[in-house]
This record gives sequence, C-alpha cells and structure tokens, in this order.
Amino acid sequence: MEAQARSEASAADAATELAERQVRRFVDLAKDGDAEAFGHLYDRFQPEILRYLIVRVRDRDVAEDLAQQVFLKAWQAIPRYEHRGAPFRAWLYRMAHNQMVDHFRTKRPTT
Repeated sequence: MEAQARSEASAADAATELAERQVRRFVDLAKDGDAEAFGHLYDRFQPEILRYLIVRVRDRDVAEDLAQQVFLKAWQAIPRYEHRGAPFRAWLYRMAHNQMVDHFRTKRPTT
C-alpha cells in the first residue's frame, strides 16, 4: 500500500516537473516574440487567473476584462521576464492582483 502511494506521488511529481519545464520552454519562446507559444501560456493560465479575479471582484464581466488586461500586459512585458526561482504563474498572479487593485482604486469615490 505504501509503495503504491509513493509511486503515485513520484509520478505526480514527475508530471508537475514536466509541466513546469514545458511552461518554461513556452516562456522562453514567447520572450523571443513567439505569439503561438504565448497562446499556449494563455490557454494554460487564463482559466485560473479568471477564477482568481471572479472570486475577488464578484463580477464575471469585470473579471473577464481584467483578465484580458493581465494577459495584454503580460504579452507586452514578457521580453523583460526573468526566471528567478518562482513559477511563471506567480508573475501572472502578481499582475492580476495589481490589475484588480487598480480597478478598485478607480472605482473608489473621491471626496
């Protein structure tokens, strides 16, 4: 039983590592201007970034607009992206957070 659990955990770790290497490869290609590679990153991460924003802004239409802004800014900034040990997804989440904060700042009434 324990051997099977270790085997399954090892397989899951290997799959995660493979997925991370694939993401890194797409990031490197996108940094060089490969729009198709960026499209793969968009397809991979857009649903989870959208979910993150929906939960926080509580308006699907606004969240979809914010998610599109995140990926537009990511496309513009990806040539400057550097691998620093954190996953690429963390960079996208930081951009999503900043986009959300900007949204709420502009919606705040002024006195």
